[in-house]
Amino acid sequence: MKYISLIIYLLFIFQLNASTLTLYEAINIDTNKSCKFYEEKGYLETKSQFLGNCKNGFIDGNSTIIHHNGHRYIGAFEKGYYHGYGKFIWDKENYIEGEFIKNYLTGLGKSYNYGNVAEGIFYKNLFIGYGTFSLKFGNTIIVKKGKKELLDSAIYEDRAFWSKSNQTDSLEFLKKSLSIREKYLKNHPLLIDTYDNLTKVLLRTKNRKSLEEAKKYSLKALKIRKAIYNKNSETISTAYNNLALILSDLGDFVQALEFSLKAISIDEIRLPNDDPDLASLYSNISLIYREMSKLIEAKKYIFKSLKIREKIINSRSNSEDLIIDYNTLSLIYQELGDLRQAKKYAKKSLKISKVLWGEYHINVLKGETNLAMIYLDLKEYQKAKEVTEHILSLAEKYFAKDSYELSVIYNNSSLLYKKIDKLNKAKKYGLKGLKISEKILSKNHPELGTTYANLSLLYMRLKNIQEAKRYAYKALKIREVNQNPIALMISYRDISFIYVELKDYDKALSYTIKSFELFLKSRKFLSQLSNRAKKNSLDKDSIHIFNLLDISLLIKTETTAHKIVNLWLKYKGEINNSQNYLMTLKSRTKNDKEIQSKIEELIKVKKDYSTLFIKNLFSMKYDKNIIKLEEKKDFLEEYLSNKLQEYKKSLKLKDINSSQISQRLKRDELYIDFAKTDRSYYIFTIDANNIINYNLLDENATYIDKQIDNYRKNIIQFDNIKKNEDISEVKKKKELEKIKQKTKILSHGLYKILFKDIDNKYNRFIISPDGRLNLLPFEALYTDNGEYLIQDKNITYISSGKAFLKAYQQGNNASTTKQKIAIFAQPNFDLNLSYFKTVTPTANQQKGGEIRKIFQPRYLSYLEYSKDAKIINDVFQNIKKNIQIVSFTKENATKANLFNLNFIPTILHISTHSFYGADTNASIEEESLLKSALALAGANMLSDENLTKRHLEGIVTALDFSTLNLYNSELVFFSSCQSGMGDIHSSEGVYGLNRASLLAGSKRVISTIWSVSDRESAILVKYFYTHLSEGKGYVESLKQSKLDMIKSKESSQPFYWSGFIENGID
Repeated sequence: MKYISLIIYLLFIFQLNASTLTLYEAINIDTNKSCKFYEEKGYLETKSQFLGNCKNGFIDGNSTIIHHNGHRYIGAFEKGYYHGYGKFIWDKENYIEGEFIKNYLTGLGKSYNYGNVAEGIFYKNLFIGYGTFSLKFGNTIIVKKGKKELLDSAIYEDRAFWSKSNQTDSLEFLKKSLSIREKYLKNHPLLIDTYDNLTKVLLRTKNRKSLEEAKKYSLKALKIRKAIYNKNSETISTAYNNLALILSDLGDFVQALEFSLKAISIDEIRLPNDDPDLASLYSNISLIYREMSKLIEAKKYIFKSLKIREKIINSRSNSEDLIIDYNTLSLIYQELGDLRQAKKYAKKSLKISKVLWGEYHINVLKGETNLAMIYLDLKEYQKAKEVTEHILSLAEKYFAKDSYELSVIYNNSSLLYKKIDKLNKAKKYGLKGLKISEKILSKNHPELGTTYANLSLLYMRLKNIQEAKRYAYKALKIREVNQNPIALMISYRDISFIYVELKDYDKALSYTIKSFELFLKSRKFLSQLSNRAKKNSLDKDSIHIFNLLDISLLIKTETTAHKIVNLWLKYKGEINNSQNYLMTLKSRTKNDKEIQSKIEELIKVKKDYSTLFIKNLFSMKYDKNIIKLEEKKDFLEEYLSNKLQEYKKSLKLKDINSSQISQRLKRDELYIDFAKTDRSYYIFTIDANNIINYNLLDENATYIDKQIDNYRKNIIQFDNIKKNEDISEVKKKKELEKIKQKTKILSHGLYKILFKDIDNKYNRFIISPDGRLNLLPFEALYTDNGEYLIQDKNITYISSGKAFLKAYQQGNNASTTKQKIAIFAQPNFDLNLSYFKTVTPTANQQKGGEIRKIFQPRYLSYLEYSKDAKIINDVFQNIKKNIQIVSFTKENATKANLFNLNFIPTILHISTHSFYGADTNASIEEESLLKSALALAGANMLSDENLTKRHLEGIVTALDFSTLNLYNSELVFFSSCQSGMGDIHSSEGVYGLNRASLLAGSKRVISTIWSVSDRESAILVKYFYTHLSEGKGYVESLKQSKLDMIKSKESSQPFYWSGFIENGID
């Protein structure tokens, strides 16, 4: 089976007309004399044998001819042609017989092919469809209409074949044939043949229009195949794979993967484990996963391919496949950041390439260039230099002086020498590469733009700013023609650097803003990518933020301040919200199938949009289909916003600005937003008058992050020592006092850095942290007044400006009717769930085995001090007429009960164990929200080696939690360890249970940023609900609870009270 070929149905089309007929000689078996006959040109390698008559030098009359390959013709001859009634036999399972005219079965005939029989009218060996077709394992199809038309169809097919050098003519003939066959044939193999022929012709030109048309015909052919063939047959498997290849070329990797996995599910049953065709499929699947940035899956499938291919020896085609697989694996490891493994497989690929093609082949030089770039990334500069010089010595000897290959080698060499600070050599080869590129490439070719851009950066390093500027503008001119937003973004950014060097800060800022606006546009496409792809992108975001903020500080005007802050507000919290929000919205509209369908369509369009955008980052021309997808996305968003008020409000958050925030601030309130780059932290503030200040914090980001980690480590150590029974009371007291003092010093040091430029006149700070500041309890910072910040100020946390506005959109809709509190507490972790109601499997349950890797099997102990259900009931016992409390404890604290609540709780309180798999290497890439989870009844079943979906009933991941309907719930309170922990994404905040609660629709969430003490947690819970029952707001109640604990001798230390963080506003 050849997966590259798209024509796989040749059951009855033995194309003897594949080329012109020519004369051959055959030896008479009886007389040993030669006689001539006609056969396909190139069909025979040696003389054939025959029995029969020879007349005027040609085989004639009834005769039998036997070819060297075992093929035979028995029947009438005339002047060397198969002419009259005869039978052509390939082997015992394949033959045609009937009336032959000049070598071709034309007229009444019959074909037999591996048990599939066609009887009826033929034209040049082509069964026209008129007659009977019987499938070996299927139906018999009888066609008794359209004899003349179907004959015309066969003639069109024949003409299409002979017009194969002219794509337009081939398509015209095939479409004429198709119009006839679609009229007279239904679910017929001949239709498959025409669809496949059309697909093959269309794929000669791989533009988007032809690919879309090829996809259409391939899907039609697949539909017939599924109707007439066994669902696990080779023909269906191959059709799936060929469709996957077309969809990959279209950039629709999600659907391509779907068809590839269908193909492999058939072939893993149908083929032996070591079949090379399986390796081809595994390799194709790996390539698709890599395009989707799902690198762990890509690696898994390429290893499956290699397991087969490494066992095959002495095969040129397999050697070529091994080279491709090793190269693919090397690239995967490069993208995973494992450069040692990338080097290993690049070397393996190169070794086979040299054996196969010799030292001087272009593919060998390409392999060596890739290896040189890996050496560069590994900082093995000497090796990189040696390989590059070797490549150059060969390239200049064996490639034409104006060849494209030589220009690529020169340009790569320039990049290498720039990297190792050999700038003059870098310039030499850069200009050599440019000279060739300018000669052989079109004037607006994107690669020429890249060459100009690289030279511009090189001249910047050489301090020749005017030359840098000249080449930067040359690159920009090309990129403005091609309209590739990523390339344009880079050009604008590079030009901004040049103007900084020229001290023209206004122009520098102008180009920086242009770059950043394109960056924002391109960044939104990333919302649908895998988590690893998002992370790779976010890791690169830092330079864009740094450029924007650093350059803007050089022109610190009021206008500049507003521009910069508004760009930051649009940027922060953009990527992950999009897809997660749509998923949770879908879960809340389960009763409206039409809306659910539109949400699913929007998710798919956004994924296609993202994938196509990323695929075409540096393509020849910006793909116009991105614009079409954007139009479709806009249409679906408008539809949903008209149907769903909640969605309409969320779309309005896209164009956020500082005035929208200031309008919602009181005079004594200050909105504080932090921004982190690789190098620095920045601080922005907005007040009720829309007065903006922003500054660079004094210390670098590394120092601040280290101080936060030291502070957290020190504060947690307090409880560890306090509980340590092996230390004497005297020593313990001394150690605890040391920790108290150190905590105050660290805390005050952070306060001085973070609040240096903050005016003390404000009473309330609304703080949006970034980076590791998300793990810092600002309330516990020690101020210049010798007290905690919470004792002087009101503190509110919010993840971003968008979240702040969203909170106001939801408003305070607290009903005057009975409020409902749902409590899940004291779960029986040992509960056997086999006899209990379960919930419908959700996203995380499909990843059971991998979730088990993240949350390594552990035995969860009973929560000794967890009395939250009793505490809350006791607090509200005197006002139960306004409050309804529903408690789920012990064996009732199940996931099923959580997901089957028949009401939306005003407050959802959960007291249990929670955990975060931060350091896992499990192959879950899709969602950060899968790494955080809480345990409910039956969670200890997770330690069972035979993990099933039922065992996951005791575990609720953050992704799972986000699908709850908590829309307009006032609060989710997690009284559990590390419930506020999760993946920290630059500018995206923490992705864990707290974010899941907000996605599910809750207005506020209280969670913990370290492992809290059960005993002191119970005290804080009692204080909190007591203040709440007295009519205080949620933020105020938590603040007063903390102040109550500060007053207590036993719980005054920050470890006991500051770990609880509330996200949301009153």
